[in-house]
Amino acid sequence: MVHRQSVLALYKELLKYGKTLKHTDKDYYMKRVREEFVKNKDLPEDKIPYSIKQGRVFLMSRNVFIKKSKLDFSRVPTLNEKDLEESFMRGDGPGGQAVQKTANCVQLRHLPTNIVVKYHGTRILSRNREEARKILINKLDEYYNKEMSVENQKKRLEKEKSLKRQSKNDKLRKLKIEFKKSLEEIKEEVK
Repeated sequence: MVHRQSVLALYKELLKYGKTLKHTDKDYYMKRVREEFVKNKDLPEDKIPYSIKQGRVFLMSRNVFIKKSKLDFSRVPTLNEKDLEESFMRGDGPGGQAVQKTANCVQLRHLPTNIVVKYHGTRILSRNREEARKILINKLDEYYNKEMSVENQKKRLEKEKSLKRQSKNDKLRKLKIEFKKSLEEIKEEVK
């Protein structure tokens, strides 16, 4: 039997996912979710678990359900616009005239630490500004938090995962070898 709390939890997770949509009308999505929950309010008891399972599969496929994150984001520094010196310059590289005549390359300098970030990934200045700020935050995180920075935490988790995977594969390999030996022993006994 499914409890009302699990249905409400799924509803909240679907609404949370709706807020992250970029290429879909958020209002339309929210309206559809609400309509579906109202329409299926009187589902028979045996159909509810299936509907909840389908909803959870949908959310998991879009990486909304993330088990408690092992990453500590509490130490990530925030940017103060007062601490930044922002300048725009002409970019370089492929793109011809459009790149060489427009000043859409962003250079950010963090005044307290004197860390400089230069970014020219696209021709759109606003996107370049956003990406430059993200890169600067990552560099500041690395500068201030060293081993506890988010990037280092991710690397550590990946290393742990690969070690677990490797040990699991080693265990399976040993089991296969033992199984083959036991098969050979059985064959010899039969002869």
